[in-house]
Amino acid sequence: MAAGHWWWAVAGACCREAWHGSASRCWPSTPRRGRPSWPAPRPGTTDRTSPTGPTAPAEDLGVPAGTFDVAYLADTLEITPELDRVLEQARLTLRPGGVLFYDTVNRTLLARLVYLVVFQGLPLTRIMPPGRYAASRLRGPGELGEALARHGLRNEDVCDFKPRNPASLLKAVLARRRGAITDEQIPPIVDFVRVPDGSPLVTYLGYARKV
Repeated sequence: MAAGHWWWAVAGACCREAWHGSASRCWPSTPRRGRPSWPAPRPGTTDRTSPTGPTAPAEDLGVPAGTFDVAYLADTLEITPELDRVLEQARLTLRPGGVLFYDTVNRTLLARLVYLVVFQGLPLTRIMPPGRYAASRLRGPGELGEALARHGLRNEDVCDFKPRNPASLLKAVLARRRGAITDEQIPPIVDFVRVPDGSPLVTYLGYARKV
């Protein structure tokens, strides 16, 4: 693996787990807040979408400062209306020199078309609830890097993250909309790839270090 790109292996593993629903994630609050809870496993199943650890709103983690060496914000930055609060909470949980991984959505025309129209607006392809995404919550790498810096997090790198074949994503979205597949069946259909040297058109991965 090329020097400087070691982290793509880590980010890729995180993203694969996130798509399968088994990565530890803290979701933005909606609209109820609460302290971390320990949900019981779903009885009689081995469903990978069941929570496997403590959960809490990303805006109010309730985790002691300096707890983790690594944190991962999955499907969070493009949803929360309180970006600065989320980033501050993430910074607090990290030890000095700790790494924050994240994935999010760019604010390009194509990204807005995919997330605001295809995923959320068109009846034929709508697989997300209304209001989950908003143009104001989509951010480019530069804008997000400035927000990270405000909270003592130095953005180190970003990477384009996209389907190998966009037609496979459309196929999966249509099947999900019909109820023919579950969320867990999407990854085998949509072969997501990382393009470290590409310019993010829709989604991107990144990592920042606590300074």
